[in-house]
Amino acid sequence: MKTRICLALTALMVLGPITRPLHAFVGQRLDWWDMRLKQVSADRERLAREGAHAALLESMDAEIEVARATLGQFQRSLKGDGSPRYEKRAFTAEELAAETKRLSQPLFSIARLDMLTALPGEKKSIEAVRAASATALRARLAGGTDADELAAAILDEDFFRAALQPLALEAYMARMITARDATLAKYLDGILAKTREGLAAAGGRLSPRELEDLVVDAANAALAEIPATVVMGPDDLPGCPAWHALTARLDSEAALIEKMGALGKDAAQLPPARKRALLKNPADLERTVFGALSSACLARTDIPEVPAEGPARADGVSVKLPPLPMCARFMREADTFRTDAAASITGSEGAEYFDALRKKLLELYARYAKDPLAAIARADEEITQARAKGLGVIDEKEFGLAKDLITAKLGALREYAARSVDYCAWLSQARRTDGARAESLYRERAAEYGRYAQFIRGLIEECAGAAAIDRPPLHRRYALAYARAGELYKAMKHAAGIGKESLRFFSREQAAAVKTAKRDLLRAIEESHIAAAKAHAAFSDARAAATRRTRSAGKDLDASLAQFEVSGLTGLLERQHASLMKLGYAREALPLYAKSYRALREELEGGQTSPVLEKALAAGSLIPGVQGFDAERLKKEYAAKQELRKTLAGLVSRISLLVAFYRQKGVDIRDVPADDCIAGVRNAFTDGTRVEVADWTMNESNFTEVDRNAAAKLILQRNRKLWGKTPAPHDRADTGRKITLESAGVSITLPEGWVERAPDSADARDGVLGRMGSADNRADITVALVPLQGRAMDKACEDWVKGTGGTIVKQRWGNRDGAEYFWTLSSEVGKQVRESYTVAHNGNALIITGSAPRDLYPAFREKLEVVFGSLGGK
Repeated sequence: MKTRICLALTALMVLGPITRPLHAFVGQRLDWWDMRLKQVSADRERLAREGAHAALLESMDAEIEVARATLGQFQRSLKGDGSPRYEKRAFTAEELAAETKRLSQPLFSIARLDMLTALPGEKKSIEAVRAASATALRARLAGGTDADELAAAILDEDFFRAALQPLALEAYMARMITARDATLAKYLDGILAKTREGLAAAGGRLSPRELEDLVVDAANAALAEIPATVVMGPDDLPGCPAWHALTARLDSEAALIEKMGALGKDAAQLPPARKRALLKNPADLERTVFGALSSACLARTDIPEVPAEGPARADGVSVKLPPLPMCARFMREADTFRTDAAASITGSEGAEYFDALRKKLLELYARYAKDPLAAIARADEEITQARAKGLGVIDEKEFGLAKDLITAKLGALREYAARSVDYCAWLSQARRTDGARAESLYRERAAEYGRYAQFIRGLIEECAGAAAIDRPPLHRRYALAYARAGELYKAMKHAAGIGKESLRFFSREQAAAVKTAKRDLLRAIEESHIAAAKAHAAFSDARAAATRRTRSAGKDLDASLAQFEVSGLTGLLERQHASLMKLGYAREALPLYAKSYRALREELEGGQTSPVLEKALAAGSLIPGVQGFDAERLKKEYAAKQELRKTLAGLVSRISLLVAFYRQKGVDIRDVPADDCIAGVRNAFTDGTRVEVADWTMNESNFTEVDRNAAAKLILQRNRKLWGKTPAPHDRADTGRKITLESAGVSITLPEGWVERAPDSADARDGVLGRMGSADNRADITVALVPLQGRAMDKACEDWVKGTGGTIVKQRWGNRDGAEYFWTLSSEVGKQVRESYTVAHNGNALIITGSAPRDLYPAFREKLEVVFGSLGGK
């Protein structure tokens, strides 16, 4: 009896007062659910602003969905029973605006999604983009007949359907994104005006369901008035990555065409369309340029005829005319050189390649010019000698004409060689890609397509609100548009590709930037696709649930409502439990931390160190160095878990009380959570990942504290290892690692826990051969080889120590294994102490010196003695 009284009292607190029969209880439950919906919605907005974990927000979204579904079921059950909640009533302006937006925005998003997925591929859309491109292209050119012919050629060659489809997609996507807010506001204003008119026609009072029908009908009518096409003009193109890529290519072509004119006046005088045709077919350009040069060179052959041997005449002498250069043979060989070079040109050739080609062609020219030039020189010499003797030259005029002709032909051959090199250089540039420009264009495309992916995702997510509207044609339109959205995702993934031809022209930094942009774009597309799929699944689930609810409406309305409410809560329990189970980052992160800690500990125990270890110890935390460990994510996830656990605990209690109450009223509830389900939920309240780290057990709630403790323990271990007692000389064999200083031909021991560091350029000037530092960066040891240059060994040491800014306070001579050494102790700024050993080595002074803080000097001195004591030949 006491148990039943306690149960009834608890039910009063959770469910509200129960004073009427079961059918009257529906109104009370409706009020409770209405209050619960407002509370969860407000909490959800607050947590979203605070950046709560997505799993927690997803859980709250699920509860909001269940609350709305349950409210709707209760509201429909009260129709016609005299309940004030379903009576026709007046609506405030704020209520009308909110209801209009709630029902109309999903319909607007479905219509936009339908247009976005259909328009870019339609023939009329492609034609509109082509027309806009033609107008923009002509505006870029100078105008006139030649410009029109060039624009027509570009359109015919570059603006085919496959090339226009990406441009159409980008243009329509950018237009819709830009105009979305203004279009939506205009659309909502029109629907709201129609709704007000309908409400006024009904006398100012409607039931909620009647208002829903009125809004949906007004929304459909407004959607029918939105044009099925989007007018496209040249102003829509500048924001499109495909247009930027096209205009960049046209600019590159224009630069090449301008340089083409330098190859020959025949090419320079061609109309622009013909020049572009030659650009597209370099073989035609080669024939045009070198055909003209060849014809000009071979045209003149009119050397005056003279006696073959040039016999002397009574009034003077006759000279032998020089032979013509073998122009045709030279040009055939030059053509072979040029053709072979052109066949291998890839666009990555440097200046040295063309210098080598120019050298080959000039050598070829020199070989063919040698005989004619020698003959001219001999004839000039003969004329000079004849004049010196007072004799005349009978055929001097004919010789001058021949000489001019030969000189002109040799000049033409030299120009032929030079133009061959210029043509190959031009061809290399034509086959080259501007890496910086290509990188910029790709990054722009990646950023823009990432924005497109987010827009598509937002549209599909906004469509989810239409699932509750019972209009089958609307659902079919959405399903078709969603299916076509898959093709958009494929198109965007295709746009993420990078041409292999472009990759080889990227610098290392450019290639890295492009790969990063590609990775980010593919991730954005994948995230958008996954989120869209989830939204679609939620839409389908909501429709399926609505269908099931409609079909399961039985004669016993009270029992049906009870079953519906418990089923909704049971489903909510399962979904929230699933949301909790998704929060498994701790199962991944904490073992990573434990593994990293063990690796660092073993590293220390082995006498080794690394930048990761030193960075962790310097920071007093191992977390920054644990790859894949995100502390903020772990904290955020743990906070979400705590909230979900509280929510699940309350939900389990609510379901138990509700089932007990309904059964007490004689309603048999079939769909109750199974015992193993409840057990799994209860286990989730306390279940958590734990790992052993040093002397502590790390979990999600204490990982920062354990991390500090673990780092402190490693620091203590490192310091003991680093500055502990150095073994006696006969036990030092294994206390470090031998390193060889090749330039001096000596070897020394690197103390355990110390790090070898490479000298820099300044060290080289000071004779430094090697450096080593303690793992905690508090002490260092340097080995230097200093030329004596006539100085005594102690003087060389003193000079070197003074060069470091130190002041010697003690010095003495000593002997080690029969070898004499000079020892000094000096003080430096910052309370640093420097100790140095100097020995003679191959006519130089070999200095082993180190510095440490005064408080560390006793332990440091032992380390320096180990290094000096280990000095030996390699």
